[in-house]
Amino acid sequence: MSGFSGETHQRRDGAKLEERLATDEIDKLSCRTTSSRGVRSSLPRLQALVQTHRAHFLAILEPFVKEDKIQLYAKKLGFSSHMVVLNNKAWIFWDISTLQWVSTKSDAQLVSLEFQDLISSNHLLISTIYGKHSDVERRGLWEAMLEHMPADMAWFAGGDFNIVASLDEHKGSSHPSAKGMAEFNDCILACGLNNINPSGGIFTSSGRRPTGMEHWESSRNVNGMIGFAEKLKTLKGVIRTWSKEVYGDIFQNVKNAELLASEAQAKYEYNPSEDHRAQANLAAAKLIQACKLETSFWQQKSRVTWLKEGDSNTKFYHAFVKGKRSKLKITNIKDDMGLSHVDEDKIGESAVHHFTSLFSENKTSDPTNILSLIPTNITEEDNLFMRKLPDLEEIKGAVWSLNEDAAGGPDGFNGRFFRGCWDFIQHDLLQACQEFFIGVKVPPTYGSTIITLIPKVDNPIKWKDYRPISLSVHLHEQDYYTYPGHQTEHTAA
Repeated sequence: MSGFSGETHQRRDGAKLEERLATDEIDKLSCRTTSSRGVRSSLPRLQALVQTHRAHFLAILEPFVKEDKIQLYAKKLGFSSHMVVLNNKAWIFWDISTLQWVSTKSDAQLVSLEFQDLISSNHLLISTIYGKHSDVERRGLWEAMLEHMPADMAWFAGGDFNIVASLDEHKGSSHPSAKGMAEFNDCILACGLNNINPSGGIFTSSGRRPTGMEHWESSRNVNGMIGFAEKLKTLKGVIRTWSKEVYGDIFQNVKNAELLASEAQAKYEYNPSEDHRAQANLAAAKLIQACKLETSFWQQKSRVTWLKEGDSNTKFYHAFVKGKRSKLKITNIKDDMGLSHVDEDKIGESAVHHFTSLFSENKTSDPTNILSLIPTNITEEDNLFMRKLPDLEEIKGAVWSLNEDAAGGPDGFNGRFFRGCWDFIQHDLLQACQEFFIGVKVPPTYGSTIITLIPKVDNPIKWKDYRPISLSVHLHEQDYYTYPGHQTEHTAA
């Protein structure tokens, strides 16, 4: 079964199975289960699978689309009937000209649909699996499979078990749980199931996943703001390692590419053969690619967004970065007592003293005595509306309202990450934002900021000539932009 993530199993009933559903009838009944990780991006691939294999049954795991869109996708995929199951974690489609639905049995990690095969008039059970991430949680799945096991019909079980039956079915540096594999095999044996060899490769996940997102999904122990910040921290390390492995030292790469291009060009000039010409062209192309990567690096460093791609120039960006650093560096300052400082340590101590005093002044008056004079204009209905937690659409609107290429803050993640990986992070982000609005204490990593001093006048000489600007992490900005959007209706009123 191609396009299948996890295991596919068939009842091991020998002759009894042949009596209920002959082998040629199994071949005619084409079933597909795919873990799409977002049905939008996988739609062309799914359409090709359905058309190529003439599938009569299709289960999609993690569609990442609102459940009211299933009818539209059923039409695009060519299925006449459909069902949303497992809290929209799975979509099921079938062809009513071949399969007549009889009944449904659901559990937290699987749903089983009984059909009558209209070709043979035999009944069969198809179970779609969406297993939990830990051995302990999956034990509920093994128990449910034993409960769903039919006594007198063919049974197909497929989906994402989140565990493999053997090491041959696993790739990667981390090893699957030995205990989890043993319990999985015990369940297969107890249910009388057999593996069905896939028609394609063993590893047939068709979803395109951004680099590092498998690490994001593997750590689900902590939720909310703390969990989201920890996942970002882990992902940052993964991306840093990936960048070193894939790109390496981009500056050294340019030097190496220049040397290889020069050598290849010299060989071609000495002996202008077709082989040497091809090598020279390839080396020149690699040099261009290396230069583009270096240009991209300096462009991101410079934060210049107003130049067209054709105007990009590495030297310009490099000079811009150096110019910004030189311009923003404070080399001389007068403190609150009028004393001038040129030493970096003294300048730093003076800055800390000034802004600490500025933001920790004693109260000069108590405003509570005038609160009784302020009329109450907010109704109970208004109050309930403003206290309502933001939903996923409001948070998405806040994400898309921010400049995706703006500085990412201390954690390094900007709007481009949140937009590009939205399908993977949206539910974790929702929990984090809702925690913020119910008043949960903001963890340091979630609300960390960088304080930058922006000159208010030309040639500033005192601390009062600078305006402190807080560069927050993108998460904190999203919460800020979500709040006014959350009260649009009230504001308009």
